[in-house]
Amino acid sequence: MKKWYVILCVCFVAPIILLFGISLFDRDEKLSGTEELAQFPKFTVKTFFNGEFTRGFEEYFADQFPLRSLFMNGSKYLNSLYTLNFGREDVQLDVDTEHDWNHGASVDPENDNDVIQTVATTQGTSASSEASSGSGTSASSTVPTETTPPETTTTFVTSWVPLESPWEGEEDTVGNVSDYSGSAGIVIIDNRAMERVYGVESNLDAYTEAVNALYEALDDDVRLFAMMVPKAIEFWGTENHRSGAASQLAAINYAYSNLSTGIICVDAYSELFDHRDEAIYFRTDHHWSQRGAYYGFRAFCRAANLTPYDLGDYTCDVVPGFLGTMYTFTMNYVESNALKNDPDDVELFRPITVSTMKVYSDHLLSDGEEKNIIYSTEYATESLGSSMKYLAFLGGDRPICHIENPTVTNGRKLLILKESYGNAFSPFLGDVFEEVWMIDPREFNGDGEPVFTDLGDFVREQGITDVLVLNNVQSAVPSYMNNINRLMGR
Repeated sequence: MKKWYVILCVCFVAPIILLFGISLFDRDEKLSGTEELAQFPKFTVKTFFNGEFTRGFEEYFADQFPLRSLFMNGSKYLNSLYTLNFGREDVQLDVDTEHDWNHGASVDPENDNDVIQTVATTQGTSASSEASSGSGTSASSTVPTETTPPETTTTFVTSWVPLESPWEGEEDTVGNVSDYSGSAGIVIIDNRAMERVYGVESNLDAYTEAVNALYEALDDDVRLFAMMVPKAIEFWGTENHRSGAASQLAAINYAYSNLSTGIICVDAYSELFDHRDEAIYFRTDHHWSQRGAYYGFRAFCRAANLTPYDLGDYTCDVVPGFLGTMYTFTMNYVESNALKNDPDDVELFRPITVSTMKVYSDHLLSDGEEKNIIYSTEYATESLGSSMKYLAFLGGDRPICHIENPTVTNGRKLLILKESYGNAFSPFLGDVFEEVWMIDPREFNGDGEPVFTDLGDFVREQGITDVLVLNNVQSAVPSYMNNINRLMGR
């Protein structure tokens, strides 16, 4: 019996000793795919006793595990043996995952101080609205020296007429929202990765309840807009991915139809559908691109009776090499090589007339710092890692941002309640409103976060005339909508 104990001990202890020995001579890696790996922490007496060194060492050992690349490649090979694909040849990968798609990050760069002022720079290229199906940037002209200012009218449509399916027989039926609770997951088709989305009544009821409560909390002279943005799989998935319980069109119709009369619903779906041959979503990330956000902005302007600038009026710079969350979450699968070998280009459409943006840590507005609405192309290219390029918009998720534009004199001030889909969308707003306030509901009323429960008072104090609730279909769930409820003290 003792002999077996010795053998078992050797089997367990020997590999540990071997890996420890290898780790002494193993060269530390800096990057793995899209992420920067943790480096050996600096040892001091202070960091040792306050636990900082221990935490840093745990992160370092997890990232710099000996033979990490070998084990990662082995995992990738094993994953390739049991992936599923609906039995369709055009679907390379369909796997379940457990990830929070909606919460992003923020960055405060030290080397990007070119705050956008007055008229947008004429450096870069002018975007063409007649885009190709690629990144869609045309270098044929520069930004016009004169543009037509937006106009305002006074008629608003405050009841929702459900949309008919625009697929013209490509799918059997739009289907109905159901209580189907399918797993979240990622699908790779060709060189595009997308997360599966399902319409669940209980989730959408939480959405309508929160938006209706906000409507009741606002004064009668404040307009409230609701804007649900579909995810990419609605336009580039198979019929199975956009019908029945997976139909995002059905989810949007269900949610909008249950909002109070008086709430103005924005039809972003139709505008995006009409431009689905353009790069309106990233292929390697779960966000829409700023080109897609522009078409959403155009739909919002239609509902808000504002005239947007044409896409060709904007200066557009292109930042290459973006490998976003969809790649990060699938990088252990061989099918993900199609993403790695074809990263996204990030188009940056510079505001036309916006001058400044200030960022605040809470609703008291006592610590405003001037920040870039969109970071410089040089900074986004050289200093933002390949997985972090989306942070070029607003610098990521922030509690409160405020844009003032003295060149707009239409008397309208907007508050947008947003998650990260609003980051690429919001830079357009400063060209059509005198002021734009941006609030990320996730940044308040949680552990270690500022307490803010008087949103209605904030709207009154700032003289806000329009409020927009913008979120993607997948964030229309209780966990996110409760953040909005808490802003109203509910």
